[in-house]
Amino acid sequence: MLFLALRSSQTLAICVALVSIISLSCVCQVSSTKISSHSYFNFDGSRTINIIDFGAVAGNIGADVVEGNVFAFNSALESAQPGDTVLIPRTNEGPFTMTGPIEGRGLVNISICIEGHIALDENLDSWPEIYHEQRVHWLLLENCTGIFLGGGGIIDGNGMQWWDAYITGVNKWVRHHRPKLIYITKSTAITVEHLTLRNSPSFHLQLDHCVDAEVRFVHIDVDRFKQRQLKAKKHAQSLVSAGINSHRAKTVTESFYVGTLPISMQQEYNSWHTNPGQWLVWLFDQVVKLIPRKLVLQPEDLNTDGIDVSGRNIYVHDCIVNNDDDSVVVKPSSGADLMSTCSQDMVFQNLMLTGFGASIGSVPPHADVNCVRNITFNNVTMPYTGKGIYVKSNPSCGQETDSHGTLTDKTAIIEGILFQDITIEKPSWWSIWIGPQQQHEPGSPLDEKCALSYPISPDCPTQGCVTFANITLRNVEVVEPLLSPGVVLGNSTNPMSNIIFDNVKVSQNAHHKSSFDWHPLRGKFPWGAKYRCQNSDLKVLDGSSPVPLCDMTEQD
Repeated sequence: MLFLALRSSQTLAICVALVSIISLSCVCQVSSTKISSHSYFNFDGSRTINIIDFGAVAGNIGADVVEGNVFAFNSALESAQPGDTVLIPRTNEGPFTMTGPIEGRGLVNISICIEGHIALDENLDSWPEIYHEQRVHWLLLENCTGIFLGGGGIIDGNGMQWWDAYITGVNKWVRHHRPKLIYITKSTAITVEHLTLRNSPSFHLQLDHCVDAEVRFVHIDVDRFKQRQLKAKKHAQSLVSAGINSHRAKTVTESFYVGTLPISMQQEYNSWHTNPGQWLVWLFDQVVKLIPRKLVLQPEDLNTDGIDVSGRNIYVHDCIVNNDDDSVVVKPSSGADLMSTCSQDMVFQNLMLTGFGASIGSVPPHADVNCVRNITFNNVTMPYTGKGIYVKSNPSCGQETDSHGTLTDKTAIIEGILFQDITIEKPSWWSIWIGPQQQHEPGSPLDEKCALSYPISPDCPTQGCVTFANITLRNVEVVEPLLSPGVVLGNSTNPMSNIIFDNVKVSQNAHHKSSFDWHPLRGKFPWGAKYRCQNSDLKVLDGSSPVPLCDMTEQD
């Protein structure tokens, strides 16, 4: 496995150090066309252990088969010795259907080679429960060293049933208790490569408090059209309960989410609701989230994150993520974490992301100091994304007892972040957002949260207990944003320091009035073709347009 490491704090240039972490004795042959049917010994004495030899059956979704496949996979992992490979083979019969948990704890130098197709069981009730209705993740690797996970196969999370249960409220517990597809925690020397991950019920790939890890050639794909259909269904229900004709409610919401409103209804729909103010609030809630046809992305909390990482020395490259939440995101670590006291020294490069951005956070304050430091995003394209560059804190300043038993102020640090050679094409929400996380859902208490409808809803509290410092955007091109260029929101008691825009350009191409892409306010709502910037020491270098102008006087 190869790892790239450091960046000069003076030049902010990327330096790639290729360091050999571990040499695995058996690696998947992705290009092989052989259909494996038995376990066998390799020339070096290691074994390839086929789950079929433990009773796994492909192409059948019966309850007994599903349970047997879980047993077979876990039995193969339990029998593996250092240097061995556990094989999920290609078959002609169809996918291996499973639930979780597939668990590996304390594994050393093991390859998990998924050459075939795995499909997760769509029956929500078949998933085992950990505690308080939390469903087990499909693949859990904990306290492992030297793990290779790859093989060119497909893991289909079949998340539609989970999304539907959450969005429509059929099962209230589903919201925070859906399984993740792959969850690797407290592990070192990890390689994940050449996999296709689809439609996870929740996160697709999470490396939680891991050290020396590489993710490469992974393709993550979420059926966003299906999610739009489900959200249209939910909002149609809301309109019906507000007294709107069910057929018209269905037509309007589906038109917003998957197409355009019929001309015959354009004049009529403004008078449907007896309370125009409430109607406009609902309408903005939709407009800010739903753009017609392929541009539609919404910030409802489906949590279908692409790649989430925390820890140290992590390299993610040559991946494609098409989802409806954070595409790639760095989560914080704190002094209470044993693997790394700060999520740091990470590089993300050669990525194509369509979702809600190349993200940092959210980073809430913590008694042991939450931290994200020395992170580089390089050569990233984001076509038709929701958000682009997204660096976010979280509320809850105050005091708390730290891991040493001392009552102390909660704080957090976000520093040394570089976004370089980034292209954000036709984003349907904010191209650049540096500040508090937008997370407030309409109808729930705002409290200290930043409203999703900001600035229509003016409330967007910032956090003085979270430090933003040394964040550079270099060679960033934003093409045809729907909204104003971006937002940089610091706190008056702890302003952002050394925020640099170096050759950050926003452009709008000319469109004829008959073009689908034409609108007189495109790229100008809500602040014109300008940034919203407050309480930030922001430096602008030559080549940036428009130039952000920051207000340092506004109180939080």
